[in-house]
Amino acid sequence: MTAGEATAGGIAALTDAGKFADAMAQCAHALAANSHEVAARINQGAAHLGLGDAKAARRAFNRAINDDPTVAAAWNGLGNALYDLGRPDDAVEAFNTAANLSPDPAMPRFHRAMALLAAGDYAQGWAEYEHRTVPLTLRRHAAPPWKGDALDGRRLLISAEQGYGDMIQFARFVPLVAAQGGTVVFEVPAELLPLFAPFADSVTLTATEDGPVDGVDCHIHLERYRLVRNHEGFPFVA
Repeated sequence: MTAGEATAGGIAALTDAGKFADAMAQCAHALAANSHEVAARINQGAAHLGLGDAKAARRAFNRAINDDPTVAAAWNGLGNALYDLGRPDDAVEAFNTAANLSPDPAMPRFHRAMALLAAGDYAQGWAEYEHRTVPLTLRRHAAPPWKGDALDGRRLLISAEQGYGDMIQFARFVPLVAAQGGTVVFEVPAELLPLFAPFADSVTLTATEDGPVDGVDCHIHLERYRLVRNHEGFPFVA
């Protein structure tokens, strides 16, 4: 590891910890020594984003790209800046480049999904949203994934995911699954069990904190249902 890489890693750690002002100071020091230090410029852009200055972030990422257009992180950062500036179509193009350059494109493809949804392209956006499982570290289950076919008496586990707002918004699909036959188990944080108590007539509720659910035949994360059960007359929802 070079000194520049070590410094970049330390700055990135400050940004990850939310210490954006400290990260900016370290970036300024690194760039004073070498104004073409791409990693420092990328970290500078990330710190600007953390401080809510998307315009300055865009400038930093563009400078990094000018110095080395082959670095995926710079394009991914530029996409994030453009997204924050309300330019989702341009963000999609930046994320496309980041995904093509990255050996592990899950993160830029997840970001691209968010930009596509913001741009109103729900069909492609929801399809790309499947890449959220890596950056969001969704819990994996041993049961095979449910692909939206008839349950035919099988026991399906639906796991709520992400923040409470997402869980509440997408929970409305759970009774639709239960109406298709089979047995549905809905896994949510314990704090939300009272909210979803009305589902108990058709759905078995269980708390995420209780650990893995045994005896299920298939599994799906809640927001994936929008993809596997899309059909005519059931419009995409942003």
